[in-house]
Amino acid sequence: MPAIDNIQTFCLTVRCHENGNAHEYYMRKDGTTNLAEGTLYDFGTLTYQPSNHSLADGQTTYHEVIGTEGNPYLIANNNDWTNIAMPHALDHAYFRITGNFTITTAIPEFNGVLDGNAYTITLNKTSLIRHLNGGMVKHLNTETNSSWTIIEDSCIAEGNTYYFGPIACKCSSATILQCQHNGAMKVKSSGTYRTGGICGIATDNSLIDKCSSSGDFINNNNTSARFGGIAASVAMSSEIINCYSKGTANSKYSCGLALNVEGSVKNSYSMMVLNGDNCGGCILTHTAGTIQNCYFYGTLSGGNSGGICRTIQPGAQVSYCYYKYGYSLSNSGSSYATNCNTMSNPTTLTGGASLCTTLNSNIATLSIDGAASWVVSGGEVKLSF
Repeated sequence: MPAIDNIQTFCLTVRCHENGNAHEYYMRKDGTTNLAEGTLYDFGTLTYQPSNHSLADGQTTYHEVIGTEGNPYLIANNNDWTNIAMPHALDHAYFRITGNFTITTAIPEFNGVLDGNAYTITLNKTSLIRHLNGGMVKHLNTETNSSWTIIEDSCIAEGNTYYFGPIACKCSSATILQCQHNGAMKVKSSGTYRTGGICGIATDNSLIDKCSSSGDFINNNNTSARFGGIAASVAMSSEIINCYSKGTANSKYSCGLALNVEGSVKNSYSMMVLNGDNCGGCILTHTAGTIQNCYFYGTLSGGNSGGICRTIQPGAQVSYCYYKYGYSLSNSGSSYATNCNTMSNPTTLTGGASLCTTLNSNIATLSIDGAASWVVSGGEVKLSF
């Protein structure tokens, strides 16, 4: 290949910082420029205007690059959500929430990074994102109320089953980090719904970390509706870690953390009141994978239920988990659980050992990567995040 001695078109990129905020600009340059080794080229004097964050060389204004980690799209209200976030949802872009607001429409598919910046988005007849596909949502609070009902159009359909989660109905190779959901959720009186307190279905190495849900799940006399305090389904290779749930679920099938687990659930707990037969304190059906260092100190009001799982199937592993005294570990498959124990009160295991000390010790024993430590606060053993 011969040496390149001139260029006719190129793009010049300039990055600058102002008060700690990064800005990036680019300009396409046309016209032949001769190249020679060791020669510096003068592209003119660039002038930056702080008032409108513009950059120009006296003849041409440079275009500012936004949607980067250093200069994300800023989303302050529903108008920005509709006109900025939605059109750029599949651009692998960065977004930052800058205020509390209400949305009425979910992003259908999202592969960027959404930083909630500790603000709250109220969901009106919608989830936040239907399919979080390779993206991340972090540091965000969401809230709902029971005045509206989850319907098929709010969900992701897998066959005849409808999955709903306030943060995402489905996660694929995605991460939900340090998000909280508060408020009631109610489903239609008919239809096969699987609702999670954070996410509907997590697949393909998805991670739900340091998240919590609090509120009531209302099944509206729908015996086909099921609820998991954090997720409806955790598929193989996906994980819930450092999460907790509180509230009440009025459903024949419900659980404190996840309905069906083929992946892993670690270092998490639930204090939910589960009203219905066929409930699991942490997990409804543990099909495969691992459940470690979790506890349940809520309430089970029906039969066919278990303090950790309703059902543990052959090949699934449950270890170092704890549940309220008076409940059975599992309605079916307890023989597949090891090193589990009951709790005599919210902070003490049967036999007198401290629950908090035991959970923290288990993190090292089990080599749980990324596990948050446990503390006692307000008469309850909590995660320290």
